[in-house]
Amino acid sequence: MQELRRGIEDVLETLRRANLRGEKATLLVGAGCSVSAGIPLAEEMLHSIEEEFPRAAQRASERSYAAYLKELAPGEQQALINRCVHHSQVNPTYLAIAHLMKGGFVDRVLTTNFDPLLVRACALAGEFPAVFNVPQLSPDQLLKLPDTALFYLQGQGTGNTHIPPRYLKAVLEESTQNRPLIVVGYSGTDTTVFPRLALQKHYSNRLYWVGHGDEAPAACVQSRLLKPGKEAYWLSGYSSDQFFVQLVRQLGVFSSDFADRLLEHPQAIMETLCPASQPDVILERLQEQVKTPRPKDVHPSFVAAQLREADELVLRAQFKANREADVLFEAAYARYAGALVLQPDTTEVLVQWAMALSEQAKLKSGADAERLLSTACEKYQQATALQSQDSNIEYLWGMALSRRAQLTRGEVSQALVCEALEHLSKAELLTPGSAAYFLACLTGSRGDLEGTRRWLTRCQEQGVLPLRGMLESNPVFRNFVAQPWFAALYQHEHS
Repeated sequence: MQELRRGIEDVLETLRRANLRGEKATLLVGAGCSVSAGIPLAEEMLHSIEEEFPRAAQRASERSYAAYLKELAPGEQQALINRCVHHSQVNPTYLAIAHLMKGGFVDRVLTTNFDPLLVRACALAGEFPAVFNVPQLSPDQLLKLPDTALFYLQGQGTGNTHIPPRYLKAVLEESTQNRPLIVVGYSGTDTTVFPRLALQKHYSNRLYWVGHGDEAPAACVQSRLLKPGKEAYWLSGYSSDQFFVQLVRQLGVFSSDFADRLLEHPQAIMETLCPASQPDVILERLQEQVKTPRPKDVHPSFVAAQLREADELVLRAQFKANREADVLFEAAYARYAGALVLQPDTTEVLVQWAMALSEQAKLKSGADAERLLSTACEKYQQATALQSQDSNIEYLWGMALSRRAQLTRGEVSQALVCEALEHLSKAELLTPGSAAYFLACLTGSRGDLEGTRRWLTRCQEQGVLPLRGMLESNPVFRNFVAQPWFAALYQHEHS
């Protein structure tokens, strides 16, 4: 495998040549990039769960982060993640990545992590990429991915959400087309992202796999990815901080003096750039700006800035709890309201506002959660009045109604389920495959044999049928797995 070994000089040459062609690179970053920021590795989190929730760990089907999380209640999952990110701080890796994006060398970042550190770093750098949770992407979004974007491959928050295979395939293929790919801090030992990455026959603009320190890549990486003729190479001898700071230094993004100080005294430099008090200062400034009257003929870029700031507030709120989260959400809602005053009847603002309300509902329970979801549905209704025949809005509206149904009882709950089915069916009609699985879940929860069979068959036809084990472990489908038609769904392999 030595013939496939490269040095950082090779990476620099590839980035410079791509830049001259007007092309940018994609980064794939994993847990190793967040270690110096204070985020524990998966193994440390496993130990934490085993100590704090020993019974849940015993019930898990296997010793993995995903299996353990599945045994925890949503509130327990969120508390666990909150503890992980509470004391974390932007590290040199993420600051360097943000400046690589700002400097025009990188435009896509794919991450298997759940933390918001890169988003924070980008805000410090004045760079605002679009942020996507891949498991929650709609088919419409896949067709129009922006050039500069950050993709949470396994979702934010708790992560390890089921990723529709064709969504992952689309994002990986689109993000590596005409772009060099640099992989850092990622082991490749998972069973979701790496197999899809390894399927690509050839990386026309090269793939560089950066190992941790002097460690060689994992055996699966060596056997399935690092093959002659595939244009995939590896290098070692760096931590993620060292690698990225050297990159920005050699590319002229950071001065040599600043890069040296960043590696020698990272804690002091980062505290200077983003002191602990800064989020509160920023929030006070945003709240004050909302109260300030704006001219009617405002430039569209100001409205876009309002939305970016609102999205950042919502992202931060998801990692807080109680009053601290509520304050951030309220500040975001003020931003959305301000954007609507400046640019009335804007579908995008209404949809983002509704999605934020749904996110806040995840941190609540009972009547509080139902109230937030009800308000979200009102926003979706307003958006649909402005832009009908939009499968994404219909899908999101249907999902919010489904969650409301779970929080209510009796006739009210049944009525909400019927509404959810109506909107999800419309989304499926507009974009086949977009809502079929959730329609199967809803009909299954009602004991509707034919409806469940119909929608799971649609999943198979559209290539979005989940793994068999996932369905068999879902209580909704418990009464259907013994049916002959269920077994027939899995007679052929599905990617």
